[in-house]
Amino acid sequence: MADAATRINHRSYRQSWIVRELIKAAQRGIMPDEAYCLSLIPAAGRGKVLDIGIGAGRTCAPLSSMFGSYIGIDYSSELVAVARERNPGLDLRVMDGRALAFGEEFDAVVFSWNGIDSVDFESRLKILQEMQRVLKPGGYILYSTHNLHHDRVEPLMTRFWVRELFTSWKRTRFVAFRALNYRRRSRDDENGIYFVNDLGIGFRLLNAYVDIGKECARLEEMGMRLLATVGNTRSEPGFDARDCWVSILAQKR
Repeated sequence: MADAATRINHRSYRQSWIVRELIKAAQRGIMPDEAYCLSLIPAAGRGKVLDIGIGAGRTCAPLSSMFGSYIGIDYSSELVAVARERNPGLDLRVMDGRALAFGEEFDAVVFSWNGIDSVDFESRLKILQEMQRVLKPGGYILYSTHNLHHDRVEPLMTRFWVRELFTSWKRTRFVAFRALNYRRRSRDDENGIYFVNDLGIGFRLLNAYVDIGKECARLEEMGMRLLATVGNTRSEPGFDARDCWVSILAQKR
């Protein structure tokens, strides 16, 4: 059932009401965990950046100001259209992270806000390989991913009625999407990845939650050197069960 995540999430990100929700969320700008990781990238690594999964454009302006050259991509044409309206003059393209149309040319590749968690495990590996491939030697990868050991994962996986269903006046819609997607959840203990029907866009999505230790081991096997793991409740290295997601910074050997 894990490949259901790829289909459900891609379809969701093309719907107009979800696009509107992402436009609201884009006002947040760079978050503390991301800011810390970006601060570790030296001036020599701030040449050309590829920003994957731009959504409604939350990271476009900040990253384009931090790096000498900027390209942003997303697999949703609807979201790219919105991002272009909000960020005129930037190079923003419709492209799938599983098939990047670039060579080894970037000093940094960023895939923020757990965008990589929207696809099945095999697609996830392909995205990581592509991110590594288009990096120059010594280049940096920064991305965030949901934390499998977050304290809400087990309740969300084992109980239909969870407190998150009652956090909004939209609870009727929440229950409807929960009923649709709860049965599609899945566990893969060998690879350390669960697909969880969480509160993301009102239970509309199936998001991957990963064992961060296993994820970092996969990066090492791909030829990356781990530099930092930072939980979303922090602005310094470290994470625990309170952190719903973790930002990971690694460097290509």
